[in-house]
Amino acid sequence: MESPDSQRLRNESEPSITPLKSFQTIKILLRLTKQVIQILNSWVCCCKWSRRSTQRAFTMSQQSQLIEFLQQELAVSTEAIALGVRRSASSPNLLPIVLWQYGLVTTHQLDQIYDWLEASIMT
Repeated sequence: MESPDSQRLRNESEPSITPLKSFQTIKILLRLTKQVIQILNSWVCCCKWSRRSTQRAFTMSQQSQLIEFLQQELAVSTEAIALGVRRSASSPNLLPIVLWQYGLVTTHQLDQIYDWLEASIMT
């Protein structure tokens, strides 16, 4: 027979899972899973694009076109673009990834950038 103290300790160490807590946990896990999937999709897209883009580096006019697209279509601020350009100075093809790494564009915007690059510059 257990003593009241050991029974109380055992009860305190066992997690009490109510249906509400369980539902909230599932919602959080689903949200995190969706975010991981978005990141992985962007990463796959980036890998495919960078394999193609390393064969041809951006020219100055292509980078200007990209910057114009970022400003006009995605409303990325001039300051954000300047930071991205500074951080990707050694590899201008990585500008979209640098913007995403610093949280200056979303994964959805990153996908839009790669779609635009594929249609406009890389063809």
